[in-house]
Amino acid sequence: MLPALTYQVFWQLVRVPAAERSQAITDDGAAKLKTLMPMADARLGEGPFLGGEELSFADISLGTSLYRYYTLDFERAATPNLDAYYARLQERKAYRDHAMVSYESLKVS
Repeated sequence: MLPALTYQVFWQLVRVPAAERSQAITDDGAAKLKTLMPMADARLGEGPFLGGEELSFADISLGTSLYRYYTLDFERAATPNLDAYYARLQERKAYRDHAMVSYESLKVS
């Protein structure tokens, strides 16, 4: 998940100047995410967190990427369980303070 999100979607939409962006790279990353994120969605349909009832290190690993995943402008698969999970994470002060960090300073025109 991380290579597709970070290098193909985030990097293209945020770090590459608009005139140099490759829509093909972004589209390929988005297509990969449309395959991968439903897997997380299915797992989250079994319980509130990846490991079950309690927050775990697995949630920290996935959760830190979700802020960018949900705030970048690209087409995503329908993932209602993942959406609800992201909403639960946003209720946590630590998540808001440490994962929902602006990447505005990383943007190039």
